Amino acid sequence: MIKELLDNYKTANDSLVKTGGLFTEDKFFKRPVETKWSAAENIEHLVLATKPMVGLFAKPEVIAERWGVIERPSRSYDEIASAYLKVTNGAGKAPDRLVPQVTEPTQVAELDKFKQVNEDFFKALVVLNERQLNTYQIPHPFIGNLTVIEFLHFMTFHVNHHHSAIVALLKAENN
Repeated sequence: MIKELLDNYKTANDSLVKTGGLFTEDKFFKRPVETKWSAAENIEHLVLATKPMVGLFAKPEVIAERWGVIERPSRSYDEIASAYLKVTNGAGKAPDRLVPQVTEPTQVAELDKFKQVNEDFFKALVVLNERQLNTYQIPHPFIGNLTVIEFLHFMTFHVNHHHSAIVALLKAENN
């Protein structure tokens, strides 16, 4: 089960990187309008959201000590996505600590940073056993306590959500 979840997350990441690489350098960093993030900002937001998970998942005892365990089965990807969309109407506002401030000088550097944080995340996640994946809980700011498996579903959904925004930017640039 975990292999399938990780494969889905990796596929989502690979698709996002591929799409991010289709922009010209200047368009990658350009906001379409002041209130919408650029492709670079969408990717930086995902980096900022994933980085804390690397340290957290590498230390499962911290998860158990801080938030305990859930006494229910893990929900599916679709259930997690639905819960998020129900609460946010698809437009959750990122907490200040996750608002992107792109500092990488190039498109390649930003995409490499995204790839590296996710590689680190995969390495951290493999230390968790099946019981920990299904019972240890982590709070999500919009949808409450999630098992580690559910959090991985959310992270895949989150990448797909921002990938869709980046695809829309690319389409707008090409029209």
